[in-house]
Amino acid sequence: MNGLEASVVDNSELWIQALDPADPRRMLIKVAGPAALAVNKLFKLGERLATPRRLEPKDAHDFYRLLRATETEEVVAGFAALLADGRSNLVALQAIEYLDQLFGDPSSLGSQMAGQAEEGLGDLEIAVASVAALPQTSRRESPPLRTPSPVDLQSRRPASQRTHRRDSRPGGLWRARPRR
Repeated sequence: MNGLEASVVDNSELWIQALDPADPRRMLIKVAGPAALAVNKLFKLGERLATPRRLEPKDAHDFYRLLRATETEEVVAGFAALLADGRSNLVALQAIEYLDQLFGDPSSLGSQMAGQAEEGLGDLEIAVASVAALPQTSRRESPPLRTPSPVDLQSRRPASQRTHRRDSRPGGLWRARPRR
């Protein structure tokens, strides 16, 4: 699944414990950060543009809810880190393109879908305007967050030429592939 590379870069550790107070088990696990979650949701929506019947307002609403629960500065800083890291810069660039395409203004498809899902739960117009504000806000606060130009995208290696691939065995791990 494209977009998961962002979770390798934008993550933090969190202690998880059993719900039963009598159960002493605890585990420290890595969880995806807000920028990685945003990238994943943008990829889900962006890749479904080719098959509109698979687009669901709930997915755009999930993106809206993520933005409501997270400070804009945190998402922008996360995207800047994703863009700066070679493991995630390609997916971050593509996610920014999806962000502009889906949520670039209140009339964009993603903005309208988020508002449609919010209808009956909250304020439709606030949802539409809020989700459309991120592309503009992020550009004011962090110039690197911009739609990639064709030169940017062409200067990056395509997925088929990346240095890592998934092992084809069930439960396989990422492993290095020699560069050509």
